[in-house]
Amino acid sequence: SGIFIYASTEAGKDLNEIERAAPESIYREPIDPFLGVLGFQARNLASSVNLPRETWGVFTEIATNLYRCAQECDAVRIEINPLGMMKDGQVMALGGRLVLDDNALFRQPDLAALRDIEAEHETAVQARAANIRYIRLSGKTGCIFSGAGLGMATMDLLAKYGAPAASFVDLGSEIYRDKVVGALR
Repeated sequence: SGIFIYASTEAGKDLNEIERAAPESIYREPIDPFLGVLGFQARNLASSVNLPRETWGVFTEIATNLYRCAQECDAVRIEINPLGMMKDGQVMALGGRLVLDDNALFRQPDLAALRDIEAEHETAVQARAANIRYIRLSGKTGCIFSGAGLGMATMDLLAKYGAPAASFVDLGSEIYRDKVVGALR
């Protein structure tokens, strides 16, 4: 775990999909939160994905700005995908994604106001209203926990024995009747 910056030659695809299909095409650099993205790290990534040397400076600037944006916005994930190279040699962001830490939205009221609840799964909206952490997964076993550590350990066991989790519902440390009823719903 930690902070990483990734680059891949597989443009326009989700990183998780790339990790499954072509993990060798993903390059990563660990980022020290006290130092940020260092020039040599960005150049390593630019070189790894075969960007022309004359674009490495711009790539370094983009990587540095992405990291700064992630820190300032309390992002858990920020990406440019794809990053395109124009005929004139310019590097341009052609798509992007920003995933904010829900627990930090109180520090980001301008960004929180942009939330598109209609684009979210109905269950996630209901869970947030009940102050419950909910993550929809692709398995077949519903899971309700009090604490992420116990939840992750249980989910690992479920996956090991062929019953992967369909949901991760964390009640947190404040458990009361209405919260449990909300989680069951």
